[in-house]
Amino acid sequence: YLPVKAPANAPVSTVYNWTGFYAGGHVGYDGTNARHDRSPVAGGPVDTESLSLDGVEGGIQGGYLFQTGPLVFGIESDFGWSSASTNPTYTCPAASCVFATTYNYTAKNIYGGTIRGRFGYAFDNWLPYVTGGWAYGQSKSEGTATVLGVATPFSTTHNTTGWTVGGGIENAFAPSWSW
Repeated sequence: YLPVKAPANAPVSTVYNWTGFYAGGHVGYDGTNARHDRSPVAGGPVDTESLSLDGVEGGIQGGYLFQTGPLVFGIESDFGWSSASTNPTYTCPAASCVFATTYNYTAKNIYGGTIRGRFGYAFDNWLPYVTGGWAYGQSKSEGTATVLGVATPFSTTHNTTGWTVGGGIENAFAPSWSW
């Protein structure tokens, strides 16, 4: 029994290592469904309006991954700005608003982001993963409310937080580059 040696010019097999810091950018579509609940009179009935906002979003992301065997763990964050908006006209009925009130306004997403944990299973330069964590964002509404023929300007800003969960498949197509 003699050991077999590979020829000197044989290709070297490499396995991609996902460990390290990373940063990048993103651009995409922002489609948001929102709901406004109004109850101008304390204890009065709530009137609900549903909205659909559409636009473009772009931003940055970064994080750190650690690989042990095929398992990949990490933490990541992203932040994006949005142009998603809508321009509804809405009339709150007198039963909910004491006097019928007409709102002409613009509702828009301003920004949003997440801080998430990440877990994946590496197949060399392919990485299917799941991710989840905390999400936050800001939206704004501004326009006029007309009651009994008198138009009054308004502007409100909403800061929201919640959770997010997702998954995907990442591919390292060149050293230090993935999609």
